[in-house]
Amino acid sequence: MIALLWSNVVLGGLATGGISLTAPSSPGNWVGWIYGVIVGVVLTIVMIVLIIVIGRWGSKA
Repeated sequence: MIALLWSNVVLGGLATGGISLTAPSSPGNWVGWIYGVIVGVVLTIVMIVLIIVIGRWGSKA
């Protein structure tokens, strides 16, 4: 449930920034797909780093 909520938050933020991740309207137009892959990879790396940092921060107590 939380993942679905954050999915909508991220997609809404990207739409507000003018980045459309919908399927390209014409064959051969891969821009939307490329943006989706790049955003997915960057968000995944950022979340993994945050999990590691928060995990280490929590274990210092």
